[in-house]
Amino acid sequence: MTPAEDQMDTQYGLLVEDNPDDVALMLRVLGRADIATEDEVVVARDGSEALDYVFATGAYAGRDADLLP
Repeated sequence: MTPAEDQMDTQYGLLVEDNPDDVALMLRVLGRADIATEDEVVVARDGSEALDYVFATGAYAGRDADLLP
């Protein structure tokens, strides 16, 4: 399997949260429930950053827009 194929098989979640303590708590809960690892969750600090991620603009302009959470 090529790295690109492997990346397409990986599921990613998008967590939108501005409180670092809540981010840490949610990542811990997801990990303990064996739902997702920290590497499988993209954290956006606000709605604007989340939209940048989804539409591959701004700071996320280089990512593959076909891979959605």
